[in-house]
Amino acid sequence: MVKFPNQKIRSFTRRLYMKESFLSYVFTLMTGTAISGAINAAVLPILSRCYAPDSFGILSIFTGMVSLVAVWAAWRYELAIVLPDQEEDAGALMKLSFAIVVAMSLVCLVVAVTLGETLTAWFNISYMDFWLILLPISILLAGLYNVFFYWCSRNKRFDRIAIAKVFQNIATLGSQLSAFFLFTVGAGGLISGYIIGQFAGVGILATQAEIEFIAALTNHCLGQAVHFLDGPLQNLLEVAQDILRFGPFGSGLLARKRRDPSDLQVIHPIPLLKSIGSRYPGI
Repeated sequence: MVKFPNQKIRSFTRRLYMKESFLSYVFTLMTGTAISGAINAAVLPILSRCYAPDSFGILSIFTGMVSLVAVWAAWRYELAIVLPDQEEDAGALMKLSFAIVVAMSLVCLVVAVTLGETLTAWFNISYMDFWLILLPISILLAGLYNVFFYWCSRNKRFDRIAIAKVFQNIATLGSQLSAFFLFTVGAGGLISGYIIGQFAGVGILATQAEIEFIAALTNHCLGQAVHFLDGPLQNLLEVAQDILRFGPFGSGLLARKRRDPSDLQVIHPIPLLKSIGSRYPGI
């Protein structure tokens, strides 16, 4: 039987509003992406007139440094959260990823305090000395966002992901504009706004994570770590190849664009939904 256009429209609308349909998930993510894009289009022209180009350059270097480490903040165990059939196994992977992110952030804090000036002088970016102390905070938030992102994906809470995306955008751009008009700051306003946006995104996604994080790592968590060890090893090789080809900061920007869901770049919903269980798609 051939369907007339109005029948096709009704069928499409019916599938769109089904709570558990693939199409509804796509529509939810596309809505969040569209709203975020509209906010960017409205605010970025204003923001570009408030801050000097060198301020945006410092922000790009900062976010590149964050992404270079954040992509490995949980050793890529967050990718495996969507894989286990048992909720207990997924919870163990989430606890493991959470603990690794915190540990990596502490390591970055020690490195930033003890070797920060040496590293910036080596890469000829001494003007970043002042901002290095904020790197561990941003890396922690980016790592936690990734963990919560995949937990929400596992539980099909794409509405929460879309909401987090929108509010992260609003918090970031709003904070950056407020910092300029209230304090007339330079790169500090952009970087602080970026971190405030990360806080907003993590906070919204965390409300979906109904799991006890404070519990100590158990043998079950360590068993899951060994079981899914292939993923971190494979991603380690990819990161090493990116660093050799594009350098540390170039690979960081590439990681932000290609792998890191906490970045303000748009999320393509259909590749995301199709890739759950393997890896985050290229953007």
